[in-house]
Amino acid sequence: MVDDGSKDNMVTRIKDEIRKGDIVFIENKKNRGKGAAIKDGAKVCSGDFVSFVDADLPFPVPEMDKFLPLFVGANEVIIGIRDGRNINTKIVRSMMRKIASRLYNITVNLVFGLKIKDVGCGLKCFSSEMARSFFEKQRISGWVFDIELLLMARKRNIAILEIPVSWTDRSTSHVNIIRDAVKCLVDLTRIFYNNLLCRYE
Repeated sequence: MVDDGSKDNMVTRIKDEIRKGDIVFIENKKNRGKGAAIKDGAKVCSGDFVSFVDADLPFPVPEMDKFLPLFVGANEVIIGIRDGRNINTKIVRSMMRKIASRLYNITVNLVFGLKIKDVGCGLKCFSSEMARSFFEKQRISGWVFDIELLLMARKRNIAILEIPVSWTDRSTSHVNIIRDAVKCLVDLTRIFYNNLLCRYE
């Protein structure tokens, strides 16, 4: 578990909880970005799989049960998608978030040719071997870092399984759509040029 320079009392609460179980906790004193925090966490993972999710758990924990049985080897990536048309999942988010997500997915798929329904869903799972390989080449520290991981998978012809999951956007989220949209565009430009320079091969 990684805390990326949070300003509330979350760190104290987490430390109290992890004493009860076998959890590695990484505390970044300064906010470095979601991509950097997850990269730090991936480095200390020791299991067969590496999965990352947001701390506010916008999806029901049992949704993870859909993922692990689907792994058949090291050549797969499994990601969650928020599909409001799927009768087995429930999606709760504001219209603004829905529109922003739709525009983001359209833009990313047009620019990078990923052909993925929900690029920005924060639930993704990799084999540990694959994760180590991908995170070594990750260059973006912001929240669009996972585009890099998906690009690496596509370039290596690795199957990406998309699994519908239930999702609830939390009102306590610190996302600022205008501010973060600017950061997103900057990082997308960096990924575009890194891709042109074949840094994700």
